[in-house]
Amino acid sequence: MLPLFVFVMVLEKEEKLREMQKSMGMQLWRYYFANYTLNLSLYGVVVGFFWISGVVAKFRFFDQTDPLLLFLFFLGWGMALVSMG
Repeated sequence: MLPLFVFVMVLEKEEKLREMQKSMGMQLWRYYFANYTLNLSLYGVVVGFFWISGVVAKFRFFDQTDPLLLFLFFLGWGMALVSMG
């Protein structure tokens, strides 16, 4: 996942994509919303993979913890990670 984030960040800086979109009239909130949504969905795919792997492997963390609590924890953690990135 990290190489994808780095690639997107370098591509954006190299091609000056945000500046080009601003000059064409794109509102910044739409740009940030699209980036936030993309990054949160990538995080969700990774968490889903690890959650399913943990349940299949019978890890106690995933078996003995309430699924709603796990979901809220991973959602909060993901939102914090994405907003800081």
